[in-house]
Amino acid sequence: MALLELGAAEAEKLVGQYPDITVAVYAAPEQTVIAGPPEQVDAVIAVVDAQGKLARRVEVDVASHHPTVDPILAELKEALSDVKPMTPRIPLISTVGQSGSEAATFDADYWVVNLRNPVRFSQAVAKAAEKHANFVEVSPHPLLSHAINGTLESAKPRGGAQVSGTLTRDNPETLTFHTQLATVRPPSAAAAHNAGGTKRLIDLPPTPWQHVRYWAAPFSSNRQPASAHPLLGTHVELPSGREHVFTADVGTDVLPYMLDHKVHGQPVMPGTGFGEIALAAASEALGLPAQSVTVGVDVEQMLPLGESTQLTTQLTRGEKDGDEIRVEIHSRSATGAWIRHAVAKVQVGQSEAPSVPTAASDPGTVISPADLYSALRKHRFAPRAGVRRTDPHRPPLQRHIRDRDRPAGRGDRAPWLPDSPGVARRCSAGSGRRAVE
Repeated sequence: MALLELGAAEAEKLVGQYPDITVAVYAAPEQTVIAGPPEQVDAVIAVVDAQGKLARRVEVDVASHHPTVDPILAELKEALSDVKPMTPRIPLISTVGQSGSEAATFDADYWVVNLRNPVRFSQAVAKAAEKHANFVEVSPHPLLSHAINGTLESAKPRGGAQVSGTLTRDNPETLTFHTQLATVRPPSAAAAHNAGGTKRLIDLPPTPWQHVRYWAAPFSSNRQPASAHPLLGTHVELPSGREHVFTADVGTDVLPYMLDHKVHGQPVMPGTGFGEIALAAASEALGLPAQSVTVGVDVEQMLPLGESTQLTTQLTRGEKDGDEIRVEIHSRSATGAWIRHAVAKVQVGQSEAPSVPTAASDPGTVISPADLYSALRKHRFAPRAGVRRTDPHRPPLQRHIRDRDRPAGRGDRAPWLPDSPGVARRCSAGSGRRAVE
């Protein structure tokens, strides 16, 4: 067999000069496949090649669509005699070539004619192009796409048709299939016409917006590691060995539970928060358990909390044992000025074990923070993190801070801020757990 760059009429005229050559496939308006003995096929190739047109051999193992198969047609018909054809569920245009309204029956006679007669592929594509614009070649590798395009250039001179395949040799099947599938589209609006020849547009629904946000959320550049205390943050020991600096973002974006403590609608750092920071700083810098550290905190200025609020805590101790150990908690204003919010004095020594109150049947009375502060003032107690004795005849209000064993499977520390509204809140941090009672 051979592929020739000749139209049907030219090919039929040429092969008429060779007794054993016939047209096997009408591939496209300018492509024809012939079949016959190899020597005569080579002679036809030489003639067409001399005209400066494409002509090349097609290597096949079966001599189809040629009188060579005539001796086996009777046997083929008998072998297919029990075939019971059914009506196709989708429209089918046969390449055997039916005229008018005649429909293929797909019985034994049909398949005998299919093997023996020429393949009228170009005519079938032209018939399909009357009502269709998308053509997909279902094959392991596209072989007929060029012929389909050649026919569509004549059948649809205005364009608007799309030809694609399914798979490509030596390429990933799934990726290739989906890539080809993406090229299949409805015909363009320019090629869409109604029966009267005027253009028509199809009203398609718009693509719905899914409202999915893919922008990275802003976050603090001073994120501390997971093992760091959430209110204390990253720890840096200065070369002197007597100073330690901690930096943390205690804003409401990082610590949303800070929104629970507000003054006149503004989230602020609770007094016990400063106490927790001072205690954690002393415990970590000195390498001592919380039971061995006592802190007295003076809150000097309120710390308003925004979405991001950077806090710097500094611990300083003297050169000799017994010298004062001091913790200062600072933030920076919008102008860059340092603001000191709290100062704590640290004492090292075994503190008394806190007494654990027995459970009471009375659940108590829930009061607001404002009422609690008013009650404290009424009894001459200042609502500060480190409460001072203001009346020599009354015992001071004491805070007992202790470590609790970490539950199995948990790796977080939970500081409790009891002067927050409602119940005490917990925040994740490093190892161990502290509670303020």
